[in-house]
Amino acid sequence: MPKKRHLLESNRVKWRAVDEILLTSFEYVPPLALDGASIGLRMAHFQHGLVSPGYKVGYHIHDIIHLQFVMEGAFCFKTGKHSVFLKPDNGIIIPAQQVHCWSCKRAGVLFGASIGVTGQFATDFTDYVKRQSADSFLPCSNPELRIGLMRIIELTLKPAPFHWRREMIGCELSLWLARALHTALDLRQLKTPVPYRKKTQTDPARRLCEEAVRFITSNFNQPIKISEAAGHIGITPHHLNRLFQRYLHESAHRFLFRTRLEHANKMLKSSFAMKIKEIAFASGFQSPSHFTQCFKRYFGRLPAGRD
Repeated sequence: MPKKRHLLESNRVKWRAVDEILLTSFEYVPPLALDGASIGLRMAHFQHGLVSPGYKVGYHIHDIIHLQFVMEGAFCFKTGKHSVFLKPDNGIIIPAQQVHCWSCKRAGVLFGASIGVTGQFATDFTDYVKRQSADSFLPCSNPELRIGLMRIIELTLKPAPFHWRREMIGCELSLWLARALHTALDLRQLKTPVPYRKKTQTDPARRLCEEAVRFITSNFNQPIKISEAAGHIGITPHHLNRLFQRYLHESAHRFLFRTRLEHANKMLKSSFAMKIKEIAFASGFQSPSHFTQCFKRYFGRLPAGRD
């Protein structure tokens, strides 16, 4: 470790070259899947290399989630009401649209990364990060994150030719991002609850049911049928229904029906500019009148509030 610290504190690292290699490695970073959302790395760099004391960046925002991690030195990050002092092995997650600024208190190296979230539940993930931050930052401090970044720096400094350099960097960046999110967030709260009676990982029937659940929760807003979910995992609709009754205590059709209606109910509460028929179609219903009937039968009320 002392040798690596000396590497960072010296001027021997050509940080611009490091960042250029990182930039061309993004295409090799696999996205992280999280129950209806896909988390991908959009940007990663070591800023200006060795940052001088007194260097400041004024108040600004990022339109996507941003991460900052201190390799060496000391940095202060502020919002309108909160401030955090970051030392080596300390990091933060900055929610999208969070106004903030930062300054360097002691010369060091600051790593920054941005992530984009796509998929059906991308907004849910972004909102979750915002809520957890409480208008501040989410702490993301873990010495393993620094070790992972040191491996990435060492890969960029390998003399050419070095086969699979960018592929290896892509894998390291993916591991670093996964570890950072695990450190800062309780990801269990974002997992779709599936009340399986059998928890053993060796139960192939349970795995089939779980894969069907993933297919439905990822595609319920499309005009899919239960037969398509069954075909996706290579079984008959009748067998699929037996699995759902066994593990979820409801039919596959009922699960699809409930998923669509609960999603529509969320949109009614949050997407105020959308009309009822638009919400119906966005939730997988083919007819606004059928959606209204189903909504009333399930919730005991009409999807009122808009025309």
